Formats: sequence, structure tokens, C-alpha cells
Amino acid sequence: MSNGNDSGKITLPFFPVSMYNNKLNVSEYATVKLGEMNMNRSTAREIAMHLVYEMDYHEELPEELMERVFSEGYYPRLAEESDLYTDQPDEKQMAYIRTCVQGVYANKPEIDGIISKYAVGWKIGRISKLSLAVLRLAIFEILRVEDAPTGSVINEAVEIARRYEEEEKVSFINGILGSFVRGLQ
Repeated sequence: MSNGNDSGKITLPFFPVSMYNNKLNVSEYATVKLGEMNMNRSTAREIAMHLVYEMDYHEELPEELMERVFSEGYYPRLAEESDLYTDQPDEKQMAYIRTCVQGVYANKPEIDGIISKYAVGWKIGRISKLSLAVLRLAIFEILRVEDAPTGSVINEAVEIARRYEEEEKVSFINGILGSFVRGLQ
């Protein structure tokens, strides 16, 4: 994901940081049929991970990043790189993606503290940005998204990581998430 233009922007509402103090119920965003692609939570989660990843490379607020990425001039070009972007998310999917991306941004210090605690012998700066994006998103969902089952979040985080990372990094992600969840009990 890289440069975009400003034509055809979608206006996105802003969610204040205070909204992330409690778990969110986003079950109405679980599955939405879009064209030929079944835009489900797994797809929305992977798109959210891409955006969390991109936030490490750009000095944009989540709202600005999403406005740029989901613009009519930019988003269709992403389909040339990945089938993930075949159809543009509808309102409910956008709300889920927005909740996750803004939630990771708003809770990043807390989330990074958790990663540091469970990544024994590793500093945040040594962990790949992609692995960090997967971990940040999964930890946010486990902590703050009420209807995201912990086991499903971990399984999907591992599957997303497997599409982009080497198996050693996938095991690392799985280990951190497993340790984190055991620490919650």
C-alpha cells in the first residue's frame, strides 16, 4: 500500500479515544455479502491489519489514512495487487475496520506494553512491522471487541501472518498471543 490521490473521498466519522475504554459490540458487522466476494470479518480484519501496518510508515491519523485508502481513486488500484480488495467494504464493514484501526491507534502504548511484556528477549524495534501490525490488531480485538472470540482472533491472526511472514515469525506471534491470553486468566 502506498500513494493515493484525493478524488472521490468518503467522509468517515471520527470515534473519540474515550470510546475504547470498554469492549465494543460489533456483531452486526460480522458478515456482509458484497458482489462476488463474501466480505466477512476475516477479510475486514486483514484489511484492518494492512492499515495498522501502514500507520507505521506514514504520519497520518487513522481517519486520514482511511480516507486516502478508501478513496475511489486509490482503492480500486489495490485490487490489482490483491484479491482482498476486489470489492470496497460497505458501511458496516467500514465501521468494523475503522473501529479496529482507530482502536489500535488510540491504545497503541498499552498494546505495545503488552507485546513488550510477552516478547521475552525482544524489543519492539526488533519485531517486524508486519508482525507488530498482526499482534497489535489481535490484542486490541481481544481486549476491546466484545464479540470477537479470543480463539478466533488468535487463529485468524496466525493465518494472516502465515500469508505474509516466515513460519518462525508466525510461531512467534502465536506464542505471544497465547502467553498474553493465559496471562488474562
